[in-house]
Amino acid sequence: MGGSLNSTLDDMAVFGQMHLNDGVYNGKRILSEASVTEQRKLQIPEERFRAPGLGWHRDLPDENGLADLVFISGASGPHLRVDRRQQTVTVFLVRTSLQKVVPLFTDLNQYVEKMFEVADER
Repeated sequence: MGGSLNSTLDDMAVFGQMHLNDGVYNGKRILSEASVTEQRKLQIPEERFRAPGLGWHRDLPDENGLADLVFISGASGPHLRVDRRQQTVTVFLVRTSLQKVVPLFTDLNQYVEKMFEVADER
């Protein structure tokens, strides 16, 4: 049986923003910076790209192997994505099978990327 994300849109956005700000939300430290960094680190050296972090899927690793993009999807469709390059948090809540919504949140994330374009500095 797969897992899922169960929360409110606002709480998921706050959680994502806290991760984007290295563990700080609204001026208050929630997680240590070291904890947030560890979650972005490559945990399985044999799988350089898209290897899971601690609690997240990872993508776009920097030169130190830290993921600039972390995301998680639930089995019933919700999706939370934190993109450090674009400084965005995307939350997509839906209650249906993950297979049905993957194209939708892929399109949503591409739209967000176009709205908040950044130059590739690597």
